[in-house]
Amino acid sequence: MIPKVLGNSWWRVRDGNVSFWRDHWLKSRALINSCDISDYPLLKVRECGLQNGWDVDLLHRLVGATKMEEILNCLGEQKEGGDLLIWKPTLNKVFSSKSAWDCVRVRAPKSEWATWIWHSALLKKYSVTIWKALHYSLTVDSRISSLGIPLASRCECCTQGCMEDQDHVLVYGMIAADIWRWVSLQLGMSYDSQRSWRATMELWFRRATHSTQKGTLLALIPIIVTWSLWVWSYKARMEGKHVAVSSLWGSIKAAIAWDVWVHGALLDEKGNLIWAFAKELGYGSNNEAELIALCYGLQYCQDLNIGRVEIELDLLLVVHWLQKGRCGIWYLEDYWKKIQVMVATLEVKIQHIYREGNAGADFLA
Repeated sequence: MIPKVLGNSWWRVRDGNVSFWRDHWLKSRALINSCDISDYPLLKVRECGLQNGWDVDLLHRLVGATKMEEILNCLGEQKEGGDLLIWKPTLNKVFSSKSAWDCVRVRAPKSEWATWIWHSALLKKYSVTIWKALHYSLTVDSRISSLGIPLASRCECCTQGCMEDQDHVLVYGMIAADIWRWVSLQLGMSYDSQRSWRATMELWFRRATHSTQKGTLLALIPIIVTWSLWVWSYKARMEGKHVAVSSLWGSIKAAIAWDVWVHGALLDEKGNLIWAFAKELGYGSNNEAELIALCYGLQYCQDLNIGRVEIELDLLLVVHWLQKGRCGIWYLEDYWKKIQVMVATLEVKIQHIYREGNAGADFLA
């Protein structure tokens, strides 16, 4: 690639300390590309000069009449000072490795999914997994077999023990099918058990939009679902860990809340939790939503430098969790640890209130 990079640079001759043959100092190209080196292979441009001008006879003998005319026109524009190397691809004419890479790189077609796959609200582990799935690079048995490695395949996704391929793990298997059916019903998306993983993602991405919060949700949720299904399949295969569909769905909801809401993708301008989406995902007013709301509320108090907080919760079970210092739902452990850290730094009073008495706060939230 070096000749291609050098072809994008050009010497503006001043004192003439550049190679007459090999450096690109003419506006067309280097002389070595159009003329044979008949003599003086190490000749410098300044060595072609005389006291009162240029050595026309020498130039004519080296390159001929036509090329000599071009050389004389170029040298006629010469100014005083040092030779200046111009990098043509950039506006400021200064070389950078980035602009050189842009000159030689082979560009693939731009992925329409890229803005969603690499969304700032997603952890990189989600983005990398989806990117690999998009290029059919997940390490499933069918992929290994395609590389010439024979093996007996039996999936962990269903009781039939089917051949493990990417679509079977991510959409067709019993576990995957149940998860996609549930999440589609929760968010009003159509579900087809015969639709491939790529077609499923395209369907969700077509409905997604950057202009609304629900539109963003429709793009990020299938990415988190895909990652969760892949991790579940990997743990079932490598570690022998099998969990029920309901537990997997609960962990997916927790991942959506933690990795999307906490990173600011679904917050309103005041920093409050978007309750409508919590209900669409099946949180409603249950223990999970209460704990998530508590986490956000404490964080909001810290941001406002409020040191004394009185918390009224209408779910007695969550109140007992806080009083005993122990959470009863394993996949909410991340929230629980964060709450414990904030409670330790604040002066907190926790008490139970009946749901009717909490209606005003629910309405404001």
